Amino acid sequence: MVANTTMSKTMKTFWMDSKIPEDSRWHSKHKGDFHTSDRLADHFVGKLRDVCRDEQSEVAIMVRFTRILKELLDSYESQSNLLMKLADTGRVATLLHRYVNNALDTLDIIDPMEREEWHSQLLAEREERLQVFKDFIQDQEQLVASLGDKNQQLEIVTLLRYCVEKYHDGITPFAGENEKYRDKLTSGELNTISLVYDVVVQKANLVSDELPDWFVTSEHEWAWVNKAKLEDSKLGWDDKAREKYADGNVSDEVRGGVCEEVCVRLAHIWTELNHPHLRKFYGASYVGKPFVIHETCFPPTFEKDVYSERRGVLDGLGLVPRSRVDRFHVIGNNAGGNQTEDQESAESYDVLRTKLEDVCFKMQLLGEDGHQKNADHFQFVDNISSYTIPFSGETVSGLLDELAEEHEDEFTPMDRSVFDRLRDVYAQLESAGELPGILVEDFSLLVWDFFKKFDENLSSSSVSIQIASQSVAGQNYHFHHQIDHLVHSFPPLQGQHTVHRWQPTWDKAKTSQRDEFLKLLKSPSTFLQRTKRPEDIAMLRFEAQTRAGAYAPDVVEAMNTVLREAKRHGVRGADVIPKWFIPSYLVELEDRIGSGGVAFVNLGKWFGTDVVVKRLKPMAVDENRRIQFRREADLWFTLNHSNLIKLYGACYEGPQPFFVCERATRQTLTDYLKPENGRRRELWFRLLQAALGIEHLHDHNIVHGDLKNDNILVCEGGAAKIADFGLSVLGTTPKSKETLTTEAVRWKAPECLEGNLPTFASDIYAFGMCIIEAVTGEFPWGRSLPDSAVTRAVKIEKKMPECPAIFKDKEWDLVERMCRWDPQKRIGIGSVIKILEDIGVSNLIEAGGNVGPAKSGTKSLP
Repeated sequence: MVANTTMSKTMKTFWMDSKIPEDSRWHSKHKGDFHTSDRLADHFVGKLRDVCRDEQSEVAIMVRFTRILKELLDSYESQSNLLMKLADTGRVATLLHRYVNNALDTLDIIDPMEREEWHSQLLAEREERLQVFKDFIQDQEQLVASLGDKNQQLEIVTLLRYCVEKYHDGITPFAGENEKYRDKLTSGELNTISLVYDVVVQKANLVSDELPDWFVTSEHEWAWVNKAKLEDSKLGWDDKAREKYADGNVSDEVRGGVCEEVCVRLAHIWTELNHPHLRKFYGASYVGKPFVIHETCFPPTFEKDVYSERRGVLDGLGLVPRSRVDRFHVIGNNAGGNQTEDQESAESYDVLRTKLEDVCFKMQLLGEDGHQKNADHFQFVDNISSYTIPFSGETVSGLLDELAEEHEDEFTPMDRSVFDRLRDVYAQLESAGELPGILVEDFSLLVWDFFKKFDENLSSSSVSIQIASQSVAGQNYHFHHQIDHLVHSFPPLQGQHTVHRWQPTWDKAKTSQRDEFLKLLKSPSTFLQRTKRPEDIAMLRFEAQTRAGAYAPDVVEAMNTVLREAKRHGVRGADVIPKWFIPSYLVELEDRIGSGGVAFVNLGKWFGTDVVVKRLKPMAVDENRRIQFRREADLWFTLNHSNLIKLYGACYEGPQPFFVCERATRQTLTDYLKPENGRRRELWFRLLQAALGIEHLHDHNIVHGDLKNDNILVCEGGAAKIADFGLSVLGTTPKSKETLTTEAVRWKAPECLEGNLPTFASDIYAFGMCIIEAVTGEFPWGRSLPDSAVTRAVKIEKKMPECPAIFKDKEWDLVERMCRWDPQKRIGIGSVIKILEDIGVSNLIEAGGNVGPAKSGTKSLP
């Protein structure tokens, strides 16, 4: 159609005409529907052009919205190969229906019929475009040209299969008949893709293997990730190809096959790794131009208070299986003598591992020492015998006496060596008189940590202690190095006593411990008879599956034999465990910092990293809850967003299943934004960050269910992060209506106060209340109004808090649209993000204003 000659000022300024040809459907010269051969989203693009041209509401937002949508569709629109275009159907359909909803919400179009009309037009276009592909496969010449070489053929059939597997049921829910999904592949699309797939398979004479769980086609599913293209190492692939093909003929097909092989091997290894100092792996594609998606990390820095956020991580795409590493070259250089593969033994592994443990522990001590030298530690303690450990109320001598009286029978030879050294050091310190406070504090903490080790073993079985000892032996190693550090850093202490020559004793004890463990494993029936708890078998599975590299091959085989026997007898825990599984003996619990309806919250450490541990209360655990917990962990672990608290892992076995997650190191959003902190200009951008985190949850079909400002945390560096979504389902599903309607009343949507379970719409309402609190610094409805009055005002009178004086009209309009009484009329999180962006930019341009107190009162919900 011929264009309307008038354009809004905003559209003239920001539209993309200078970057696109006039025959593009995105060009402003067109009005209404501009039909393309593909047809997909022609109506939607026309609507967006008209909205921006006619200066309708939110035009600045909609212009930016349209530019972003075009960028996301560029790869699809520029694709000339129709087979590849068909394989992208699911992604594009999902994207378009989501953006239609966002546009409707932003424009405040809430009439169901009008909203459905926009979606119906898109559905009709999806059906119309299919004829293009049906006609295409009838043209044999075009079809053969599009198939390309073997590498491209494999890419086409793989992507067609991926499209069906991922999108056949859709991924974005909407309120409608039988909870249908608008973005699921239609029957016509499924039939067309199946038809084309069969033709391609027949022509190419190949099929796609079953797709691994980690296969992806794009990095857009996550936030803050790196996409590493394996093709960037092209010379490396040439070398590998020449090694594999002696004739030296390195064609594109040969190189592609080698690149695919390397990608699959790399992904297979990386997907099993889970450690706070390894980049997290999210997915990979081995077809076309192979790539790997992994966590983005900052480089290490020693800047004060930032190191914990920008921790160093081991990186590299050269991962190889343990069996292919030339361990014995390293071992030989350290231990002397030549070894062959026939001489593999447990001792061989210990040589190298001991050297690595030395490095790790000594580096940690150096780091702690540097920190202490910069601290102000000039207090002295008159005598260590009178010193009380602050958080325990115990004296050092009392702990040592209790260890000797109540736990000495539990000592292994390794434990005995540590205990004897601690007792000797204490005797020397006691006779020394006045001591530096930092020395007494460090030694007291060391004794306390050793004591806790036995206190935590009270609920453990003999088998679990035996299994854990294979990993926890490193704890004793750590104790020895800390004692060495104390002795060397305080000259009056004497380390010449034979008790301090611990290395030979430790080596001998470790060998004995390993032999005892292997002997137990050699009799699977005896092992299983002594196993009292499912978590014991899960722990063994963890050692065999995740830590196999720490054992000699004969020990690994013995563990697997026991596991096969356990599986044959139907013992729970014998199956393959998820990669996020963390056994309890690898997590060190520290102070409890909170307690919710279903969980205790503790600080803790995992592999030396500060974490938060969320443990279900014992009374809250039954078999159904355990299954639900595992599903929740499966879902949470796949998430990656800079505005969500990260899950490191979890344990679903034992009396208290627990999550291990990132520790937020600053404060809640409300505390962070207090006027006295001078951060008010950050307000809308911090809220925007929180909204981006919520969007990531909703995009993955996760309802938070308990949004309030206490669950929006600000970490070092200023990033706002959503917390406690991992317990949302666990915390709400089994509850009664009475419980649901009494928790965090001020943030709850009317339907939740009625006792209904939370939804995406109720999350939006709760986030609207969070905005009120963030802006005013006060609870929604103030602190004086009782919960019962708030419940009545929201549920019965259909009211919301009166607009505080500090809000601008546009800001309060957003809150009103988020907190409408009817959940069907609330805007979605995508629209919330667009409006928050606009408010933040506008306020930044205006350079902010005064921040004053909120006024109380009420007004009716729209």
